[in-house]
Amino acid sequence: GVFICDLTGHGVRAALVTAMIRAMSEALTQLAHDPGMFLRKLNADLCSILKSTGSPMLTTAFYLVADWQTGVLRFANAGHPKPLLAHRADNRIELLLNASGKSQPALGLFDNPPYETTEMKIAPGDFVMLFTDGLYEVQDEQHELYTQAMLVADVAKRAQLPASELFDELIERMQRFSADGKFSDDVCMVGIE
Repeated sequence: GVFICDLTGHGVRAALVTAMIRAMSEALTQLAHDPGMFLRKLNADLCSILKSTGSPMLTTAFYLVADWQTGVLRFANAGHPKPLLAHRADNRIELLLNASGKSQPALGLFDNPPYETTEMKIAPGDFVMLFTDGLYEVQDEQHELYTQAMLVADVAKRAQLPASELFDELIERMQRFSADGKFSDDVCMVGIE
């Protein structure tokens, strides 16, 4: 299983909420096999804590479980950027979309959102790339944004590379695209081969 999340803001409050999410997610091992239930329980726990503070904190999250023996990938998304699945055998990139096609809300905002578990088949050699939105929220000198479509195209060009090389090249690509050579938000990338 792989869990990634991203909180708005920086500083002490964001660090505390991050630590709480980490502790809560580690306590949910009994639900680890079902991503939708995992996010529902995590959301309920986070909502109860954040309601007492009187101010929500936008927290996106994505959780997946990959079974390499059966070739089944199960995932759920709570408002997080859609990860990419690179089918290396036929050089095809696919967004990991919920089965319903509807986006689900971020964590901690609503009491009982219907986070759903979606299943899909994976094949030997496939590569899953999870990331935070800081990766592609970059502007060039003309104030044009680096888009998700551009990210998909850039990953497709490099899909045959090992994850570490692909990530290094993507970071360099974004820095060249950026007007100041920097990212305006923090960046996290996780790859599963």
